[in-house]
Amino acid sequence: MTSKPRGQALIINNRYFHGSQLTERLGTDVDRDNLQNVFKALGYNVTVFDNMKGMEMENAIRGFSMRDSHRHVDSTIVVLLSHGSENVIYGTDCVPVEIDKLIKFFDGAHCPALRGKPKLFVIQACRGKSLNPGFETTDGETAPSGDAGPVPATRTRQNVVGPSMLERLQAMNVRETENLRQKLPEGADMLVAYATVPGFVSWRNSERGSWFIQELCTVLYEYAHKEDLLSMMTVVNNKVATAYESACNKKQMPAPVTTLRKKWFFYPRM
Repeated sequence: MTSKPRGQALIINNRYFHGSQLTERLGTDVDRDNLQNVFKALGYNVTVFDNMKGMEMENAIRGFSMRDSHRHVDSTIVVLLSHGSENVIYGTDCVPVEIDKLIKFFDGAHCPALRGKPKLFVIQACRGKSLNPGFETTDGETAPSGDAGPVPATRTRQNVVGPSMLERLQAMNVRETENLRQKLPEGADMLVAYATVPGFVSWRNSERGSWFIQELCTVLYEYAHKEDLLSMMTVVNNKVATAYESACNKKQMPAPVTTLRKKWFFYPRM
């Protein structure tokens, strides 16, 4: 990326919830501040909204996706910090909003200004009620008893394609490439960084913030000048998976989902 700013970033931070269904999210303000600082350091213009109802969240994200300023930058970032469940995130009025619906505001069909540009979505929320017990590991994996080693490959019959068939297939591929050259899938160029895998809770410290956001900010500060985003997300995965454990001995596994077509560098080498 070369644009200045690098792009627009939106952070929605929900801490207080109406009624008894959802509890106060202590520590989320720490996540908000850390993310705001790191995105500014990476060259983004950052907009922050606190404590939004479900419809307010949806309207804010739709409005953000329609900003004309996206035309003049190279990327965008959207962060949601709230309670959640499978495929939904909650407003402060406990109204669920479909995450897929919010992300769709930014696809190629609905947001022409960001076509072909990378888009990062950070979802810090639970995706269910299951707890991850983890498992014990050793310094090295050993083969199960009775394992006789690799199974020899089975000889299979080879299918031979004659020259005329090969030529027809090559010509067909050329025509398909020409037809598709000006098109991209609607959901291309996105990375959705979920704090946890489907069905499971995500953990948050009341003083230091959530495990996932803590490590995401640390890794971005440390590696953004030399590593691409997906490589950094792999480091975040490893750190959260290995360095954190709840008081009840539970674990957490982040789950990035990507349709990026290229490596995404915040500070590309010139």
